[in-house]
Amino acid sequence: MRGSIRTKVPGKVYELRVALGKDPTTGRYRQQSITVRGSRSDAQRSLRQLLDEVESGQHQHPDAGSRTFAELLDEWLALKAAADRSPTTIARYRSSIERQLKPALGDRRLDRLDTKAFDDLYRTLAARLSPATIMKTHLVARAALDRAVRWGWIIRNPSINAEPPTVHRPMIRPPTPEGFGRLLEIAERDDPTFAVMLRVAGSTGARRGELCALRWSDIDLDGGMITIERAVIVVDGGVQERSTKTHNRRAVALDGGTVDRLRRHLTAERASAASCGVTLGPEAFVFSRRPGGSLPLRPDNCTTTFQKVVRRAGLSGFSLKDATRHLAATQLIAGGVDVRTVAGRLGHARASTTLDIYSHWLPARDRDAAELLGQVLDGSAAGPTGGSKRRKARKT
Repeated sequence: MRGSIRTKVPGKVYELRVALGKDPTTGRYRQQSITVRGSRSDAQRSLRQLLDEVESGQHQHPDAGSRTFAELLDEWLALKAAADRSPTTIARYRSSIERQLKPALGDRRLDRLDTKAFDDLYRTLAARLSPATIMKTHLVARAALDRAVRWGWIIRNPSINAEPPTVHRPMIRPPTPEGFGRLLEIAERDDPTFAVMLRVAGSTGARRGELCALRWSDIDLDGGMITIERAVIVVDGGVQERSTKTHNRRAVALDGGTVDRLRRHLTAERASAASCGVTLGPEAFVFSRRPGGSLPLRPDNCTTTFQKVVRRAGLSGFSLKDATRHLAATQLIAGGVDVRTVAGRLGHARASTTLDIYSHWLPARDRDAAELLGQVLDGSAAGPTGGSKRRKARKT
């Protein structure tokens, strides 16, 4: 960090100059100059203090605070878009900015924003929006203002101490296995392609976008495995392939029944392609409305199709995610499968994520664990004779 002192009146007035680096918006180098009255020693102390503030990020450029909150939000959103964030994520950010933040606080200068402004905003929004939506708005505001602190536009983030409403995680209520079987029956009758997708979703817990992105080259029918490394997302003008939510590639084992359904689906897709004079290649999408699998199913259309199947089955109260991803997770946990394995099948980056989402499904397994430990301790208390009986029983 560079600074200089220029004498204006010897022994009385000095000009301090400090380089502030590039402006993140214009790319131009910035500097600040201030006038100090006193001795040269006073000027040197003031320069050291100013340099320390700039180095620690506590110094605010005199023009930065005059920027409006709307200007900051636009700059922050452009930064996130350039960082290759998902178009779906960018659209969600933009919605919070354009619908909630800009109308209420967009014209405010950054140096005049305070915590109460955000508390007042959240209280006003509570009359018409859910706590979850308000929390998303708060997270966008906080992230943008954090960036403003890093850029030197403000000294502190005024939204940090604001209190958005508490968001309570909704209880997960997947259908029963029998209810899921009913959904499969209706889908197989009305939409065989979607029925196969529903079966794969229920048996693997894969996300709908991941299933839409599956190609035949991702499936090993002989080995009973699928490889998940991409997802289809909806963008303006159509769909787009991206990496998975966690940007990780994972292999998931398939049960025999699901493999059989995929084999029959492959046979049907090959016949459909041949009847149209095209070939079903290894890069064709597994779930497609186009002969030859040239175009994947859209995730949003899958949700619409599922809702129709639910209505025809005479059921209600759960979403596509409830009926597939949540059903798979809860059944695996209830069946005693360790959480790390469940997390791997679901594509969670950490097992702690699985525990956080499905923790209320674990008490029954905790009761089984207590009974198991009780049996072990009771057996060990039986003494050498009891242990001998157990060893004899294992030998027979």
